[in-house]
Amino acid sequence: MPCGLFLQILAGWLLHGLFGHRIKLDAEAFQSTTFSFGHMGRFRDAPTRTTLILHASVAKNGMEGIGYDNDGPKTPRKTEKDASKQRNYSLNSDLHFLKKKRNGALLAEQRLETAIHDMLETKERNKNEFSTDQQFPDVVSFNTVISAHAKNAFRDRKAAGRAERLLRRMDELAGDFAHLTPTIFTLNSVMEAYSKNPNTEERTVEVMRLNLELEGRGLSPNTYTLNLLLASICTNSKVWASLEKWALDFLRSEPAVEYNKVDTTETIEPDRQTYNTLFNVYGKIGAFKKAEYLMQQILELDHHRTSDNGHTLQPSRVWYHCVFKALATTNELGEYEKERESKRLLKGMQNLSENGFGDALAPDTETYNHILNVFALMGGIDAAVLLLENMESGTHSGSNIPDCISYTTVLKTFATAQQKLSEDASDKAILLDLAEKATSIFYRMPSDAPPNAFTYNTMIKIWVNVDTRDSLQKAESLLREMKNPDSISYSTLIHGWSKLRFPGAGSRAKELFDELLQLPPSLQRRDFNITTVCNSVMSSFARSGDRYSPKVVESLLAQLEGRFLNGDRNAQPDKTSFLCVFDAYAKAGVAHAEERCEELLNRMQLYKENFNLADLEPDRVVYNAYLNALAKSQQQSAVEKAEEILTMMETSRNPDLRPDIVTYSTFIDCHTKCGERSLERADELLRFVEGTYRRGDATLKPNAVFYSAILQAWAKTGTAKGAMKAEELLQRNIALFEEGNDYAKPHIIVYNAVMDALARGGVKNAGSRAEELLEEAGSLYDAGDEEMRPTRRSYNAVILAHRSEGDAGAKAEKLLDRMEEMADSGRNEVRPDVVTYNNVISAVVQDSGMADSAADKAQFLLDRMEQRGIYPDGRTYGLVIDTWLRRNDEKGNALADAMLNKFQDMLQQEKKSRKSGRACFYEDAVWDVINAYRGPSKNDTLHAFLK
Repeated sequence: MPCGLFLQILAGWLLHGLFGHRIKLDAEAFQSTTFSFGHMGRFRDAPTRTTLILHASVAKNGMEGIGYDNDGPKTPRKTEKDASKQRNYSLNSDLHFLKKKRNGALLAEQRLETAIHDMLETKERNKNEFSTDQQFPDVVSFNTVISAHAKNAFRDRKAAGRAERLLRRMDELAGDFAHLTPTIFTLNSVMEAYSKNPNTEERTVEVMRLNLELEGRGLSPNTYTLNLLLASICTNSKVWASLEKWALDFLRSEPAVEYNKVDTTETIEPDRQTYNTLFNVYGKIGAFKKAEYLMQQILELDHHRTSDNGHTLQPSRVWYHCVFKALATTNELGEYEKERESKRLLKGMQNLSENGFGDALAPDTETYNHILNVFALMGGIDAAVLLLENMESGTHSGSNIPDCISYTTVLKTFATAQQKLSEDASDKAILLDLAEKATSIFYRMPSDAPPNAFTYNTMIKIWVNVDTRDSLQKAESLLREMKNPDSISYSTLIHGWSKLRFPGAGSRAKELFDELLQLPPSLQRRDFNITTVCNSVMSSFARSGDRYSPKVVESLLAQLEGRFLNGDRNAQPDKTSFLCVFDAYAKAGVAHAEERCEELLNRMQLYKENFNLADLEPDRVVYNAYLNALAKSQQQSAVEKAEEILTMMETSRNPDLRPDIVTYSTFIDCHTKCGERSLERADELLRFVEGTYRRGDATLKPNAVFYSAILQAWAKTGTAKGAMKAEELLQRNIALFEEGNDYAKPHIIVYNAVMDALARGGVKNAGSRAEELLEEAGSLYDAGDEEMRPTRRSYNAVILAHRSEGDAGAKAEKLLDRMEEMADSGRNEVRPDVVTYNNVISAVVQDSGMADSAADKAQFLLDRMEQRGIYPDGRTYGLVIDTWLRRNDEKGNALADAMLNKFQDMLQQEKKSRKSGRACFYEDAVWDVINAYRGPSKNDTLHAFLK
């Protein structure tokens, strides 16, 4: 053969081999048994027989494509066949190039659609001479684009749908173009796209559907197909269990599964990717014992044994990391066992590394980070800190210098330990100590391992967990240190401020929320949800009871609605959003609650009907919130509306609208607070609820809240009869409980209602009897009954009950001292509030034994509450001013004047800022005192003061 001709043939083979069928080889062979999908990488193996055959085909077809056959040269001419082949090579090359670009899958699909259009036009023009086996695009073209969508499915949730649409397009075209019939590679690619859906249930349904379709088409699944199923479907399904057995049987040298559902006796063997997938799944679901067993099986294998595709199953460091992942999240072991297993596995890796496996199993920094994560998830601070110190000092051999992830994971250990502590104030000191220790580790991070956003976010969470104003300010200072705080940084801090029961906390949360909304998309995490964060801010304002909170919460809801209506699906209002508004109405006691609640219901119905938001269908929970807003409005007209709502719920056929025990409790509260005080109605509902429950309706099981509502109805009568009736009901419930009726179990809120009835009823020795009930509740709590823990309300009721007895001031002060002593020791639930101090001052003022010193004592108590961070209101100032004025001398008038000026200054400041968390200053209480002293005065100094 002449040298020039040989060079021409060689050049043609190279061009078409590399740019034509090589693309086909890459597109189809990516799913062969030698391919590893995901992040595990390709296996480095010798070419298989299939690969060699494909290369031979490339060489043969490549020479035919430029006008030569195997026997010698042809006449150089561009035949119809040649032009078609060249278009195919050009198309697949274009697709291969386009799919690597940004939005490459969409660009490649557009290019493919253009080629399909050209193909259909060509067929229409050349009906008589058209040959389908010569036309392009071909299967490889479709597979290239479908696989591009599959690879992009993690980022684009619509990618799986696009991949399947191309599959259906192939089915449509295959009637006229037989060469476009989908292959096993096509179906595998579509399955791979659906396998990346983060929703396990949806992923399982779609992948199983396609697997059944694959078998229905008569296609033979391959190892890649089974690996996809293993990685995608629910692990508690029978199919997954059979696949797991298939993989394990191969290791046990038992006969491999014969996949004969499609009339084939072809044996499908697992490959290395099968075990990659198994280890990965075990790591995700915390199946430590299974992961450890799999590792043991692999270690016990004859290391010369391989599967047909030539891949050894030598254990890798990555597999061990999956075992550590499983250990970190497993529920199969306790904390001590987890720590022990971590050390044992680490020692095992070190031994294997020293005895034949070398660097492949030598623990590295990532290994130690996985061990640190085991400690982090169980809150094992001591073990994590010790391991970090060993890494810093180089105690462990190998490449294990701590990196940013190491430090961040140790800090996560502190956050976990904090979350394990109870929310009681007694743990505040411990929470603070943990935060300070974590901070010292944070600031010792080396310059070559600086903190990243995850590190800062972990530290912000640690300081937020302390749950004090100072700690939240510290967390915010960390946020300001960050170069680019993200949505997690802001959300964590916002939730912290929202939970804090402190004046101005809601306003600070809202200011941070406004900053959060300005973040660019790059700093908004994938799981970021505006609605969730906004609901947190709304809840903070609603809970505060501030008189301005309804307007703020309504404004936030409107902001959420505006974003949603402008296309932001991440800001879709949900039921919680509307419930926050109902709650704000209730806590602030807004007037005209009926009209405002009706408007909310109409808006919910509008969203439900126009946007198909089923979550916004008003249900029992919504109407219970509506009833609560009516009750707290204290408007007499609210009772009639409450009756209307209850009748609607009782007659509704919708089970989601039927009243429950909360409904009846709130309904009774509405009668009590809105002036009707229908004791007959309360008794009627008591008999109805208990009787209905005994007949089998579990939704009406009475509870402490229900019984408290009944008792409060009697307590609010303010009569001796009401107090006596409340005590009778308490004793009745105690007897019912002792007879075995758990629903009547005593609870502190029931005791509180009885003590309140005693305090309001003017019963003789009411203070002594109320204090007996308080001591009884305390004894039950000390004996282990958590539901009988006395609260601030319990002590407030007893102080109020003592008011009408002799020596009331001294007794009230003694109870106040006791409350503050317990609060300082960690019992935050009994920490005095403004109501406590007002009751104590009132007792002091009314105690005839303190007539001479009452004013000094009242002033002392006002100063004392301010020192403890408790803000006095108009009732406090009214009592103190009244006490000073009673002195009827120059000093008393001067101090009364000073108190009035101080109150007015505070009132103006609050109105100016509108950031107070208090519902009302009760300023009328002050003016009532002043007005009582107006008119003719027996004292010139007093007269001058009033002027």
